[in-house]
Amino acid sequence: MSEHPPFSVLLARDRDDLLTELGQVGFEITPRDALARGAAVYETMRSSLRTAICGDEGIRDVARDGNRTLEIAAALHDLLVPLTHGAPAATLAVLLVKDGLSSFCAKDWAA
Repeated sequence: MSEHPPFSVLLARDRDDLLTELGQVGFEITPRDALARGAAVYETMRSSLRTAICGDEGIRDVARDGNRTLEIAAALHDLLVPLTHGAPAATLAVLLVKDGLSSFCAKDWAA
């Protein structure tokens, strides 16, 4: 497992703050529409990463116990780092946890 950012700090931030962080990626100054841009980036990445996330047995095993929020975020981070192409994997992992990984993967995990 790779070294992890402080997930407890990220988990304490609100969703809009995390989305704004995503919306700032690639800009030297904060764009005016960072929140909207971040929300669009997040939705696009969620769709494109669904198969990798929901098809990973390790993620599924850790997520079975919903009380292991930090462990789920860390496992997602490890999976996402090579797949996010410069987007902050820790932020994406925390957003997925906050939005509910079990509901995100419900169709895949029902089988």
